[in-house]
Amino acid sequence: MKRIIILFGFSILMITESFAQTSSEKGNNKTISKDQILGTWAAEGQQNATFVIQKNKIFYPDQNASYKYDLSNDHIKIKYDGFDGEYIVIKQSADTLVFLGNEKQVYYRFKK
Repeated sequence: MKRIIILFGFSILMITESFAQTSSEKGNNKTISKDQILGTWAAEGQQNATFVIQKNKIFYPDQNASYKYDLSNDHIKIKYDGFDGEYIVIKQSADTLVFLGNEKQVYYRFKK
């Protein structure tokens, strides 16, 4: 009986630790401010700007289109035409921005 209780306790501990690790990988749980993400960003490996984050919208130069967004804590919701994109935002450095959604998207501050 003692073994069963110990094994049960150990199982609960492992599940809790696994959940905590998965949660931390999904987001940094840090509040990101608009001031931290304002600017021009290029996707990893790209020579041209992918988008420009402005105070109330994101502008995509290749599409010549702007979309409103909402930033809350470490989540951004972009209101595209026909759907809303939702991502966890991670600022790895002043010049590196990561969006986590269905896939990881890495952007670098675009410097001319």
